Amino acid sequence: MPTVELHVAAPGPTESTTASIEKAVARPGSPFQACPPGPQGQARTGTLEPAAGENLPPLSVRCWADVRTEAGFDVVGLNLVAPGDGPDYTIAEGKGLRPGEEVDLPGTGSFMAARWTFVVTDTYARPVYAKALTRTAGAGEFPHYEFRRDERRSLYNNVCSDGDGAPNTWRHVPTFAWPFELDWISACSE
Repeated sequence: MPTVELHVAAPGPTESTTASIEKAVARPGSPFQACPPGPQGQARTGTLEPAAGENLPPLSVRCWADVRTEAGFDVVGLNLVAPGDGPDYTIAEGKGLRPGEEVDLPGTGSFMAARWTFVVTDTYARPVYAKALTRTAGAGEFPHYEFRRDERRSLYNNVCSDGDGAPNTWRHVPTFAWPFELDWISACSE
């Protein structure tokens, strides 16, 4: 085969850490807008209100960011735990789980951890990885929310455990896919 020559643009300068975090958080519909991390990724707390018309308690959350600088772009990992006063837990970037595989989430009550990773340049912030892990304790039924562009849609297909040692659940959102999904664990009474 003959040689094919491709011309590509050289990467531009990377954003500051603060600007990269702000671009990732500003993604339309992002739950991280309720608790935007500090300028260097410091943790902040906030409250997610349920979508209009849903009779659910607010969800307290704590969010932080980690930023890795590469040649011409930043990789911004937005991290979230609920409840907001829950223990620290970070989902490793790129970690996948097999069906039925459990993880050791901290504590014993209802707990959720999530990660949304973006590649950020001077012109865009593109999601490349999303994952949420949840453990529920208590009775009831609760929804998970799909955050799509600038709308939020709830789906009631999760059930809180009966309180006797709920197994961890797992979900994998392919790197190319919308939405970013969160379980509304505050609906579970412990």
